[in-house]
Amino acid sequence: ANGGYLNGFWLLEDVLDPDVGGGIWWDDILTDGHDPVPPYTSPIDLCAVAVDILDQREIGDPAAVGDGPKHANDAAYTLAMHLLAAQLNFGAGAADCDAVRDVALAGEELLDQHDFNGMGDYLSSGDTDYALALSLANDLDIYNNGALCNGPAVSFRNPKENDVVNGPVLIDVEVFDLFDVTQVEFFVDGASIGTDTVGSDGWTWSWDATTEPEGSHTLLAVATNANPAGAETGSADVNVLVYTVSITSPADGAIVGLQVDGDTSVDVTADAADGVTQVEFSVDGSVIGTDADGTDGWSAIWNLTEGEGLLTDGDYTITATASDSSLTTIGSDSVTVTVDNEAPVPDVPLTVSLEGTSSWQNKVKWNATATITLVDHLVDGALVSGNWDGGSAVSCTTVDGECAITLSSISNKVDSVTFTVESITATGYTYTTPTPADSKTIDQP
Repeated sequence: ANGGYLNGFWLLEDVLDPDVGGGIWWDDILTDGHDPVPPYTSPIDLCAVAVDILDQREIGDPAAVGDGPKHANDAAYTLAMHLLAAQLNFGAGAADCDAVRDVALAGEELLDQHDFNGMGDYLSSGDTDYALALSLANDLDIYNNGALCNGPAVSFRNPKENDVVNGPVLIDVEVFDLFDVTQVEFFVDGASIGTDTVGSDGWTWSWDATTEPEGSHTLLAVATNANPAGAETGSADVNVLVYTVSITSPADGAIVGLQVDGDTSVDVTADAADGVTQVEFSVDGSVIGTDADGTDGWSAIWNLTEGEGLLTDGDYTITATASDSSLTTIGSDSVTVTVDNEAPVPDVPLTVSLEGTSSWQNKVKWNATATITLVDHLVDGALVSGNWDGGSAVSCTTVDGECAITLSSISNKVDSVTFTVESITATGYTYTTPTPADSKTIDQP
């Protein structure tokens, strides 16, 4: 009735017809330059098939419309829908640019990787490539709505629309453009938080969500290109929800346990934002309790026992994870504490015995030797320090609990010398100087 493509009105049949619009090959761009056509491509020449793809439906009977199940939550079907729409625009002669061709090629390659043929399941939330497929679909949707080839096309990789964020967040956007992109500036609720001018490692910016009040916030990314005719900008925004949860006790770095307060349990408490319906508490990844009633605060008891014994002393990480009514995690907080359950092993007291010997060095000089023995403990490596008649400190190191110290070249006019023990140092042992001090007087031979 409207004259069809001859009068500028393109119908779906026209674009799919190889003799009119050139037809649509699945993996349309990947077929360019290939003769024969690669085996992984196939023509989309039936309206019913195209309509099913555009409706994110599984292709049942290729000749029937809408007989297959809907796959609105499958990112592969979402990408296929926007990719086919872009290919139909290409076939109808719509203006395009390198940027959209690059996006379409990336979309075709991704669907190839997952052997997409419009039948079955492919990419659900949490699967590898799920976020990438949605990002490419978003860029193609921007083109299909007439925006991609008029300045940079920006889409958010992270966070996504309506994501719940808490703490440090790495804002990550994807930018496609015909010209080089020179910078991406990031905004939160209209206020600039920074500009990334180096895109070789991606267009990103770190945002500390804890600095924002709880509730909804709008993130905006504005990309600028280097168009010689004049710089152009493109932007995208997402709305996110900021919720917080924080452990109020014990404090980060606290020491808890039997040797600290005589208790073998710890009351773990947390504050959480409105909208939280439960807080799960865990220690080193193991759940210790879940509180689903916050009217009296959020808490759990951590027992510092293990079987019939006490939990081993050391550092442990406590984590509180808050969830909403759909059990979606909306924030978490962690602290590290030190458990001190075990009483310290007391040092073993040391006592000593002393023996003395003397000998002539020559006719006018003599030597004195004091032998120190650690009574009942054959300790190696104990450092024994002492002095001769209050003089300078001297020392020896025990082997099998014994060592000796010699004073040489004593004048024959000296009748005797005395060695006194000042200290003994050994790991796991202690020496207390008695009264009177441990000493030995050695006479001239």
